[in-house]
Amino acid sequence: MFTTEDYPAAPWIDGRVRIPHVGDPRVLSLAKAQIVECVNNHSHCQAVTPYPIGSTPLPSRLIDCSHALSPRLVETSCHSLREPYVALSYVWGMAQPHRTTKDNLTSYISPGINYAALPRTIRDAIYVTRTLGLRLIWIDGLCIIQDSQEDMDRELARMRDVYRYAYITIDAACATSVSKGFLHNQRPLDPDHILSFICPGRTANELGDNAQVGMMYLAPPDFDNVYGSALSDLVTKADLPGDGHPPTTFTAARAWCLQEVLMSIRSLVFTSETV
Repeated sequence: MFTTEDYPAAPWIDGRVRIPHVGDPRVLSLAKAQIVECVNNHSHCQAVTPYPIGSTPLPSRLIDCSHALSPRLVETSCHSLREPYVALSYVWGMAQPHRTTKDNLTSYISPGINYAALPRTIRDAIYVTRTLGLRLIWIDGLCIIQDSQEDMDRELARMRDVYRYAYITIDAACATSVSKGFLHNQRPLDPDHILSFICPGRTANELGDNAQVGMMYLAPPDFDNVYGSALSDLVTKADLPGDGHPPTTFTAARAWCLQEVLMSIRSLVFTSETV
């Protein structure tokens, strides 16, 4: 059930007409508001947060994306960083030619990383981080030296803390590989019915002639987002709404991502349908 922001029914119906592209600043503005609400007002999240925001232990390395087109690798031990960071959960799905290695470590620190050469999922994550008003993000392929067994052993053992202490985890759930990205157009949400909605407690004198009657739309429930991917094995294709496609959340099918889901205090999940 949804309506539009400018309809009289809007104060009583939370659902809104779907914004076509999940990367739209309006979508991320709504997401940012929900994150702030969680940080400030969710008592459970506050109870399980071991450190105040901005004073959490930092990973060994982070990507500083202050400059959108020239992100750079930061060794946190060399900087007095006291601010929250984002963590990315995603499916590699293929080799990453621009991962951090012993040979490019110094150049990735300065002058920085060639943004245009990064795979789409990484670029999308940097865009979302900046749009949320943050500048630091942890991405395993860039923040762990991939051809150093010593660094891999040390940093992989710390991954639980990376996600545990992250301000927010971006879950690129709809990306089949790092090259695909996760900021896609959503499937249109076509209403089955359009109904009049009589606004409670409002009169024509308050809002003008007939303004107390708004409009609302009814559409089938979105299985992906209402039930979540964990239930996909418990239903048949006939049970699914619409075209019968199962939930598109590829990170949920990876055991490696399990700790990233379980350890994150809060996550921003990008499915094939919504955020």
